[in-house]
Order: sequence, then C-alpha cells, then structure tokens
Amino acid sequence: KIATGTVSNAAYIDLDGTSVWGTAGTYSLHKLVFRNWRQTQSSDIYARQLTNNSLDTSSIYSWNIVGTNSSTSSLFGNNGDSDNSFKFTRDQIRGDNHSANYVNFELTLGNINPGANQNPLMVTGQIAAPNQDGTNRSIGHSIFASTLCNSSDNANRTGIRFFPGGGNYYTTWTTYGIKV
Repeated sequence: KIATGTVSNAAYIDLDGTSVWGTAGTYSLHKLVFRNWRQTQSSDIYARQLTNNSLDTSSIYSWNIVGTNSSTSSLFGNNGDSDNSFKFTRDQIRGDNHSANYVNFELTLGNINPGANQNPLMVTGQIAAPNQDGTNRSIGHSIFASTLCNSSDNANRTGIRFFPGGGNYYTTWTTYGIKV
C-alpha cells in the first residue's frame, strides 16, 4: 500500500507524484482502488495523464470498453482512438439526479510513473454499477486503454487525473505498488 485519500464534492482529482505512486521506476504495476464512488450527476468516468505535473490533453489516448446491460444478453463495444482522454464507462454511472448508488472498482495501471522511458500508460479494469436509466438495471464494463506508443508525452508521466463527464463526485481511493 502506497497511499490513500478522500475526494469530496470535487470536479476531478489529480493522483500525482511519488507520494501517490512511489519513486519513479520502483513499481512495474499499480493497483488503484476506488471505494464508494458516487456522482452528483449521471455521467461517464474519464481520465487523463499528468506529464511533468501538467494535464496532457493531446490526442494520445486510445481506449476500449466491452460490456453488457442486465436487460439484454448482447455485448456492447465502445472505443476511442487518438482521443483527448480515456473513457472508462459507457451509458453513464447513476448520479444523485437518478438516486445514485455507491460504486466500487479497481484499475491496474502499467507505467504510471515510469521515469525517463517512453513506455505507454496501460490501464485495465472492470466496473459494475446500477445503470442511470433503470432502477433494477445494472451495467458492466471491462476497460482496456493505453496512450500512444513511442510518444514523447510518455517520458515524464507522473500521475493521472480522474473526472466524471458532468457534475462532481465523492470517493475514497488507495494505490498499491506491485514489483514484478
């Protein structure tokens, strides 16, 4: 366990620096656990990397979401290529405007604080949550994401910003380092 913190009614959180991720190059992988994530508005969850402590909004993000709704046996897919952020959910997480529920989820991150190398940030994870438009309907997401390979934007990554697509959110987070 490296760090833990709480977010209260915030538009975003920057999980940045060695106090969150450990000394650059120390861990091969990180686990990031969010507990009791609740949003003020129904919206999707997004993220961007922080490079040299600055938000990177360039078109370096590629992501895939595979999932299903409990109301159908069909799988859905959603993706973005050369996007300006990662997208981790589709069809929105229920917010206070739709009787919000608390959601728990974890992400595995590769190369979050790599030091001087140019390896892409890689993210995998899963989120299961009540869907925003049905009282009994749940939605599940499997997430696969990375920044572009061989990009100079990868060299000085120090963290990641998480934010909902609208409104604010509350959560408790914990980071873990994995030496492989």
